[in-house]
Amino acid sequence: MGTTQASLSCSESKSKSKKVFVDNLCKQITKWHDEGCEVVLGIDANEDVTVNAPQSIHHRFRAYGLEEAILKHHPPQATHQRNQQNIPIDGIFTTLGVPILAGGYYAFDEFFDCDHRGLWIDIDLSASLGNFQPQKSNFKPRKLSLQDSRSVRKYLQLVHKGYAKYSIPERLNKLNKRIDHLGHQMTPSLVRKYNCLHRIL
Repeated sequence: MGTTQASLSCSESKSKSKKVFVDNLCKQITKWHDEGCEVVLGIDANEDVTVNAPQSIHHRFRAYGLEEAILKHHPPQATHQRNQQNIPIDGIFTTLGVPILAGGYYAFDEFFDCDHRGLWIDIDLSASLGNFQPQKSNFKPRKLSLQDSRSVRKYLQLVHKGYAKYSIPERLNKLNKRIDHLGHQMTPSLVRKYNCLHRIL
């Protein structure tokens, strides 16, 4: 899928800038629809996503077949720390072909340092993507022969290239410093980051 980028000058008002952004986003949604895609769209709308008034984000997206997914399963809740009126200004909008099993809000600072809550939805992937199960491959990878200097050299080149591509040394160093700072304690967030790096390795 392609992406849409809106270039706005500093002289434009915030309301006009937002309208241009939403207009471009709706054009992209139409393109995805025409290509047969389902859409899952998370957005910091900076407005009440429960309101369906004309020109509201909710109203605009509904015209393109998207509904706010969390509010079907969870009452409205403030998604910004300064909001004291249970008004969600962030939302996840989906098309009808994406079955939502559940949805809700994380606590502030539960997974990351931010003044917004994290949002989550549980999607029925088998219903939205199909239940195709690929056949198990019988391919058996060859073992690396340490006696073959060319194979070893090629392997090391690929490893170094992969480390550079995914910034592995820098990310490991940052992770180790964070663990040291916490007194060698692994928080759930650090465990997830470590497992992510381990899968890449």
